[in-house]
Amino acid sequence: MTACNNIRDPLLKREHVIDLFLKGEHVIDLCGTKCWYNDKGQYHRLDGPAYMGSNGSKAWFINGKRHRVDSPAIISAEGLQWWFLDGNGLVGINEWIEDNNLIVPFDEPTQMLFLMKFG
Repeated sequence: MTACNNIRDPLLKREHVIDLFLKGEHVIDLCGTKCWYNDKGQYHRLDGPAYMGSNGSKAWFINGKRHRVDSPAIISAEGLQWWFLDGNGLVGINEWIEDNNLIVPFDEPTQMLFLMKFG
């Protein structure tokens, strides 16, 4: 992922970026990457990816930790996927999905099973 903490627009001052954090708005860099932050400057978004790269990559974060319970937390522009809960990468998730004939994104009951197994 490209670091979108590096706002390259010299006219966008740090105070303005902090205001955007506090309002829950996103920041777009000059390449078109969109990022959402919490008031501590950490990647954070509850209703979608907190990082949307201009190349199509996406990453879900809660308070700076990679986290998603219904699908992979990181999806690269090439379609590669990585699963995370509370910042911890998950091992064996693809086998568990295949062995149990699960469909991604998970519905609510499957999310509960997922959290019991991996959370």
